[in-house]
Amino acid sequence: MDLDGIEWEWMDYFFARGDDFNKFWEKFLNAKMRNILIIIGIGFDPRMCVAAESIMKKGGDGKRDCILIEFDEGENSPSQRYRLDVNNNLEQINNIFNGKGAITSKKIKMIGKDNKRIGSRCAANLFLSEYPAARCGDEHENRLKGRCIFGVWLN
Repeated sequence: MDLDGIEWEWMDYFFARGDDFNKFWEKFLNAKMRNILIIIGIGFDPRMCVAAESIMKKGGDGKRDCILIEFDEGENSPSQRYRLDVNNNLEQINNIFNGKGAITSKKIKMIGKDNKRIGSRCAANLFLSEYPAARCGDEHENRLKGRCIFGVWLN
């Protein structure tokens, strides 16, 4: 795939919703053993669990791992008042993935020491360093560090 003149190393992606989303995952997960990694941003909105729950209900054999991204905005963030909703969502995610794979959590600092927003850079650095499959060609690395990609990785 060529996007803005950038040749990406990972080419397989799709965008689907509604019935097309469900048909894809049903067919994909049940065709053969598939290991998948679902990356979810932790938040207070109950919709954060919808895609993972839908995918997990499709069955199939293989590991179903999850990385939860925690956006750290600091102790004084207004989002702290929604902590109960976040905890409810985390409990639901634990129930969805129960025994089907590993759930790990990664913290992304959103605000730097100088009060500048650094979240997208921290997310990009996390995935570029820990998950080399997310890396595009080195000649484009500096251009892409500010972009972060969340979704489902397939194996």
